[in-house]
Amino acid sequence: MDKRVSIDDCAKFVVFSFWHFFQFASVLITMMMKLLFELEQSVLRNSKGNTMVLIPDKFNSDSSQSSSAIRHEAYTLYGEELIAVEERLSSRSKAEANAVHEQGALIAREIALHENYTPNSPEMMNLMLRQLNWLENYYRVTEDRFRGLADLYISDSRFANYYDSFGSNTAEKLSRAMMYFANHFDWHDRK
Repeated sequence: MDKRVSIDDCAKFVVFSFWHFFQFASVLITMMMKLLFELEQSVLRNSKGNTMVLIPDKFNSDSSQSSSAIRHEAYTLYGEELIAVEERLSSRSKAEANAVHEQGALIAREIALHENYTPNSPEMMNLMLRQLNWLENYYRVTEDRFRGLADLYISDSRFANYYDSFGSNTAEKLSRAMMYFANHFDWHDRK
Protein backbone atom coordinates (compact mmCIF):
# COMPACT_ATOMS: atom_id res chain seq x y z
CA MET A 1 0.00 0.00 0.00
CA ASP A 2 1.42 3.36 -1.09
CA LYS A 3 1.32 5.92 1.76
CA ARG A 4 2.45 8.93 -0.29
CA VAL A 5 0.19 11.96 -0.31
CA SER A 6 -0.85 13.25 -3.70
CA ILE A 7 -0.73 16.89 -4.74
CA ASP A 8 -4.53 16.78 -5.09
CA ASP A 9 -4.86 15.63 -1.47
CA CYS A 10 -2.58 18.46 -0.32
CA ALA A 11 -4.51 21.01 -2.34
CA LYS A 12 -7.83 19.77 -0.92
CA PHE A 13 -6.42 19.98 2.61
CA VAL A 14 -5.15 23.53 2.05
CA VAL A 15 -8.48 24.70 0.58
CA PHE A 16 -10.41 22.99 3.38
CA SER A 17 -8.14 24.57 6.04
CA PHE A 18 -8.42 28.06 4.55
CA TRP A 19 -12.19 27.75 4.30
CA HIS A 20 -12.46 26.86 7.99
CA PHE A 21 -10.03 29.62 8.94
CA PHE A 22 -12.09 32.24 7.10
CA GLN A 23 -15.34 30.95 8.64
CA PHE A 24 -13.78 31.23 12.09
CA ALA A 25 -12.34 34.67 11.31
CA SER A 26 -15.73 35.87 10.09
CA VAL A 27 -17.35 34.88 13.38
CA LEU A 28 -14.58 36.59 15.35
CA ILE A 29 -14.89 39.79 13.31
CA THR A 30 -18.65 39.88 13.88
CA MET A 31 -18.17 39.39 17.63
CA MET A 32 -15.49 42.08 17.72
CA MET A 33 -17.67 44.55 15.83
CA LYS A 34 -20.56 43.91 18.19
CA LEU A 35 -18.46 44.47 21.28
CA LEU A 36 -16.67 47.51 19.88
CA PHE A 37 -19.89 49.17 18.83
CA GLU A 38 -21.52 48.50 22.20
CA LEU A 39 -18.56 49.92 24.03
CA GLU A 40 -18.23 52.92 21.73
CA GLN A 41 -21.87 53.78 22.24
CA SER A 42 -21.59 53.57 26.01
CA VAL A 43 -18.32 55.38 26.80
CA LEU A 44 -18.54 59.02 27.77
CA ARG A 45 -16.53 61.37 29.94
CA ASN A 46 -17.83 62.07 33.40
CA SER A 47 -18.68 65.58 34.54
CA LYS A 48 -15.11 66.21 35.74
CA GLY A 49 -13.87 65.39 32.27
CA ASN A 50 -10.99 63.14 33.24
CA THR A 51 -12.32 59.69 34.09
CA MET A 52 -13.93 57.25 31.72
CA VAL A 53 -17.33 56.01 32.81
CA LEU A 54 -19.90 53.80 31.16
CA ILE A 55 -23.46 55.00 30.79
CA PRO A 56 -26.41 52.64 30.22
CA ASP A 57 -26.18 51.21 26.75
CA LYS A 58 -28.99 52.37 24.46
CA PHE A 59 -28.75 49.08 22.59
CA ASN A 60 -28.77 46.81 25.63
CA SER A 61 -32.33 45.68 26.28
CA ASP A 62 -31.09 42.80 28.46
CA SER A 63 -30.60 44.43 31.86
CA SER A 64 -28.74 41.35 33.15
CA GLN A 65 -25.84 42.17 30.84
CA SER A 66 -24.27 45.19 32.52
CA SER A 67 -22.04 47.70 30.82
CA SER A 68 -19.17 46.64 33.07
CA ALA A 69 -19.58 43.02 31.93
CA ILE A 70 -19.52 44.12 28.30
CA ARG A 71 -16.46 46.26 28.97
CA HIS A 72 -14.63 43.40 30.71
CA GLU A 73 -15.39 40.98 27.87
CA ALA A 74 -14.33 43.53 25.27
CA TYR A 75 -11.02 44.22 27.03
CA THR A 76 -10.35 40.51 27.41
CA LEU A 77 -10.90 39.91 23.71
CA TYR A 78 -9.64 43.10 22.07
CA GLY A 79 -7.42 44.94 24.56
CA GLU A 80 -5.28 47.51 22.73
CA GLU A 81 -7.72 48.25 19.90
CA LEU A 82 -10.44 48.95 22.45
CA ILE A 83 -8.16 51.22 24.46
CA ALA A 84 -7.53 53.30 21.33
CA VAL A 85 -11.29 53.63 20.73
CA GLU A 86 -11.85 54.65 24.36
CA GLU A 87 -9.09 57.27 24.15
CA ARG A 88 -10.60 58.72 20.99
CA LEU A 89 -14.05 58.86 22.58
CA SER A 90 -12.79 60.27 25.87
CA SER A 91 -11.46 63.36 24.12
CA ARG A 92 -15.04 64.41 23.34
CA SER A 93 -17.25 66.45 25.58
CA LYS A 94 -20.64 65.04 26.47
CA ALA A 95 -22.23 67.53 24.06
CA GLU A 96 -19.93 66.38 21.23
CA ALA A 97 -20.65 62.72 21.98
CA ASN A 98 -24.40 63.41 21.99
CA ALA A 99 -24.13 65.32 18.70
CA VAL A 100 -22.35 62.37 17.08
CA HIS A 101 -24.97 59.96 18.42
CA GLU A 102 -27.71 62.24 17.08
CA GLN A 103 -26.17 62.09 13.58
CA GLY A 104 -26.66 58.31 13.60
CA ALA A 105 -30.19 58.61 14.95
CA LEU A 106 -31.04 61.14 12.23
CA ILE A 107 -29.95 58.65 9.54
CA ALA A 108 -32.14 55.96 11.11
CA ARG A 109 -35.12 58.35 11.29
CA GLU A 110 -34.71 59.26 7.61
CA ILE A 111 -34.65 55.59 6.62
CA ALA A 112 -37.79 54.94 8.69
CA LEU A 113 -39.62 57.95 7.23
CA HIS A 114 -38.92 57.15 3.58
CA GLU A 115 -40.37 53.71 3.00
CA ASN A 116 -40.08 54.22 -0.77
CA TYR A 117 -36.27 54.30 -0.63
CA THR A 118 -34.82 51.12 -2.06
CA PRO A 119 -31.26 49.97 -1.32
CA ASN A 120 -30.13 51.13 -4.77
CA SER A 121 -31.94 54.48 -4.81
CA PRO A 122 -29.74 57.59 -4.97
CA GLU A 123 -31.31 58.83 -1.72
CA MET A 124 -30.47 55.61 0.11
CA MET A 125 -26.95 55.54 -1.31
CA ASN A 126 -26.49 59.08 0.04
CA LEU A 127 -27.76 57.94 3.45
CA MET A 128 -25.32 55.02 3.40
CA LEU A 129 -22.44 57.37 2.65
CA ARG A 130 -23.58 59.42 5.65
CA GLN A 131 -23.78 56.18 7.68
CA LEU A 132 -20.21 55.33 6.72
CA ASN A 133 -19.00 58.82 7.61
CA TRP A 134 -20.89 58.67 10.92
CA LEU A 135 -19.34 55.31 11.84
CA GLU A 136 -15.92 56.78 11.14
CA ASN A 137 -16.44 59.01 14.16
CA TYR A 138 -15.63 55.85 16.12
CA TYR A 139 -13.09 53.92 14.05
CA ARG A 140 -11.81 53.35 10.52
CA VAL A 141 -14.52 51.47 8.64
CA THR A 142 -13.43 48.84 6.16
CA GLU A 143 -15.66 47.00 3.73
CA ASP A 144 -15.63 43.93 6.01
CA ARG A 145 -16.46 46.01 9.08
CA PHE A 146 -19.33 47.75 7.23
CA ARG A 147 -20.73 44.36 6.14
CA GLY A 148 -20.28 43.00 9.66
CA LEU A 149 -22.29 45.87 11.09
CA ALA A 150 -24.99 45.40 8.44
CA ASP A 151 -25.34 41.79 9.56
CA LEU A 152 -25.17 42.71 13.24
CA TYR A 153 -27.99 45.23 12.94
CA ILE A 154 -30.43 42.43 12.12
CA SER A 155 -28.83 39.44 13.86
CA ASP A 156 -28.53 41.01 17.31
CA SER A 157 -31.91 41.82 18.81
CA ARG A 158 -30.52 44.77 20.78
CA PHE A 159 -29.49 46.54 17.57
CA ALA A 160 -32.60 45.43 15.67
CA ASN A 161 -34.85 46.72 18.47
CA TYR A 162 -32.96 50.02 18.61
CA TYR A 163 -33.23 50.66 14.86
CA ASP A 164 -36.81 49.38 14.68
CA SER A 165 -37.73 51.89 17.40
CA PHE A 166 -37.49 54.51 14.61
CA GLY A 167 -40.04 52.65 12.49
CA SER A 168 -41.09 49.19 11.44
CA ASN A 169 -38.34 47.19 9.67
CA THR A 170 -35.81 50.01 9.87
CA ALA A 171 -33.07 47.58 10.93
CA GLU A 172 -33.77 45.36 7.92
CA LYS A 173 -33.88 48.32 5.50
CA LEU A 174 -30.63 49.69 6.94
CA SER A 175 -28.93 46.31 6.73
CA ARG A 176 -29.97 45.69 3.12
CA ALA A 177 -28.92 49.19 2.11
CA MET A 178 -25.55 48.80 3.82
CA MET A 179 -24.93 45.50 2.00
CA TYR A 180 -25.88 47.05 -1.34
CA PHE A 181 -23.65 50.04 -0.63
CA ALA A 182 -20.76 47.77 0.39
CA ASN A 183 -21.07 45.92 -2.92
CA HIS A 184 -21.05 49.11 -5.00
CA PHE A 185 -18.83 51.52 -3.11
CA ASP A 186 -15.24 51.99 -4.30
CA TRP A 187 -13.44 50.98 -1.10
CA HIS A 188 -10.02 51.18 -2.76
CA ASP A 189 -10.44 54.84 -3.60
CA ARG A 190 -10.64 55.95 0.05
CA LYS A 191 -7.88 57.86 1.81
